[in-house]
Amino acid sequence: MSSNSFTIKFPAKSKNLNFSQTTATKFKLVELTPELAKIVEAKDEDALRNITIRGKANDEAVLCTRTATYSLRTVQISNSLLVVTGEDVPSGSFKDHVIRDTISELVELVPAVPKLERLTGLLKKNKYRTEDEDGSDEDPMESQERPAKRRRFTYNQVRGLVQASDVELERGLREKRVLQMDGYLQPLPSDELTKIISYILTLIPKHSWSPAAVPLAKLSSELLYEYEVPKTVTRQVCEWFGLVEGDEGKEKWVMDQEKVVTEVGLGVLQKLCAVRMLLLARVVELSSPCCLLTKEEAKAEKDILTEWKDLVGDKFEAVVRMDLLAGNFIDITDPQYASRTGPRFKYFPASGLPMVPAERFKDLFLTKTSWKGPELTPFLQDIAVEKKERDKLLMKFTRTSTDASGIVWYSSRAKY
Repeated sequence: MSSNSFTIKFPAKSKNLNFSQTTATKFKLVELTPELAKIVEAKDEDALRNITIRGKANDEAVLCTRTATYSLRTVQISNSLLVVTGEDVPSGSFKDHVIRDTISELVELVPAVPKLERLTGLLKKNKYRTEDEDGSDEDPMESQERPAKRRRFTYNQVRGLVQASDVELERGLREKRVLQMDGYLQPLPSDELTKIISYILTLIPKHSWSPAAVPLAKLSSELLYEYEVPKTVTRQVCEWFGLVEGDEGKEKWVMDQEKVVTEVGLGVLQKLCAVRMLLLARVVELSSPCCLLTKEEAKAEKDILTEWKDLVGDKFEAVVRMDLLAGNFIDITDPQYASRTGPRFKYFPASGLPMVPAERFKDLFLTKTSWKGPELTPFLQDIAVEKKERDKLLMKFTRTSTDASGIVWYSSRAKY
């Protein structure tokens, strides 16, 4: 027997194993999750086609199914494994087998948070404006003078670049308020969305429509003829904030009142916090707390909840509550800010924080040196899939202490 072959004996049989003489083929041994194992065993071709490796060439690889994203982690195994197949060409002996590769490591699939932050960079120059018929936010004269046009992205192009499953990507596009117009993706700016929602909140009580059954065709027509909002935009906005049900032409919009009211609240929070910070800067600049306020600045001194209720109207004011905005602001009236003057709330959206946990915690603790548990949790939900993962992050990056009133506070383990 040659030096590149050997015999392995079983109780009733023996097999000759030969190392392959052809170009070596490299294999990876992947430990499947229960979800993936079911897909493979079921031999569902559509589901199998949705199992893909996504991202750019220099990204850390992730594996995506239709519904979930997994990071790939390599683990060394103590005993090497042989990948064995039959001979490529019949050799006259049906006992011979070929060793194709030797495996000494295993690829584990770990549930991961979808990496959606790339969406912002890809689409930031393609914002949609309702006053433009084609959805472009460029001035026509400027576009004629500029020789090179900005790149526009379709859903399939973004799908190949963003490391997220289809379901997670679609949810991310909704949450980032991205429209699909003529096949291209265009983010709807928050000021434009706020205007559209305010129109809707005006029309519903005006026509005595039930929020649980708003006639989509009538709503779309009203928004088009009174406010020049295209019907395709109205439909997508309604799908972001509820369900569209029924047969074509008789569709009803089941409005998610909390989502709609929350969106209005975010606009109020962002606007009032910005104006108040400008006001504080003006007071400091003039070195006088008694400077005269403009009408807009005086209005900004109203309580956020009052302003919020005014905008949503009597029909929806009962839905308004501060916890709807969790993960988008910090309360700076805590003891560590006792000597600080200025607004009570600071606009601080989790969506603007880094996705890498170490960088996320650094930003959080540079902003506030200590956090209450219920305050901190909303700022971690987008970087940890499960509660167990969040608990691990808290153990790794924070220390806990309990004050005299029994409140648990989290502070940083690292010094920034």
